[in-house]
Amino acid sequence: MTSYDAIIIGSGAGGLTAAVALAQAGKKVLVLEQHDRPGGWTHSFTLEGYRFSPGVHYIGDLQEGGGLRRIYDGLGVSQDLSFVELNPNGYDHIVVGNKQINFPKGKENLIAELKRNFPHEAQGIDGYFSDLLGMINGLLTLRGAWDRVRENPILKFMVIALTGYGRDEDQVKAKTAGFDLHLTKPVDFALLQQTIDSSATLCKH
Repeated sequence: MTSYDAIIIGSGAGGLTAAVALAQAGKKVLVLEQHDRPGGWTHSFTLEGYRFSPGVHYIGDLQEGGGLRRIYDGLGVSQDLSFVELNPNGYDHIVVGNKQINFPKGKENLIAELKRNFPHEAQGIDGYFSDLLGMINGLLTLRGAWDRVRENPILKFMVIALTGYGRDEDQVKAKTAGFDLHLTKPVDFALLQQTIDSSATLCKH
């Protein structure tokens, strides 16, 4: 009967990271996975000629000295990985009504793009990012890890969490209360609901 120093259940990013670290430390490791392929939410699959990413669509902080880059370097796998930078002028997009807004690389570029699309909200945009970055810096000071998440797309999801997503209008209003402080024109909940419904319909198909 084979014995192991560590048995890891699940081959997602966390499981594989732990397994590689333990193996490099000289431990004998067994990784168990119920799916037919490893990777968890980081794997991809093809269906009817289209490539899908169930979880991770893109990652950041891969520049020299970046937080995620240091993790890959520390695990000794950097030389086995190849990355392609997305369009720095619009790595992501949001659509509000008939208007598409690009998310460019870099905080200052994003602020400039938002102001270009919403010039009447310039003061509010500055105030919002000031509050947002103040909150993030406060949290990261406690964690001592600001350099690990700087310029990381994960911050985008924090913004989404702050602006609020929900199907109940009162719930959305509660979540967007802080966001509305920086707007001269409050959130159009009917349009927000329409956008969410349209996104849900697209996801179903």
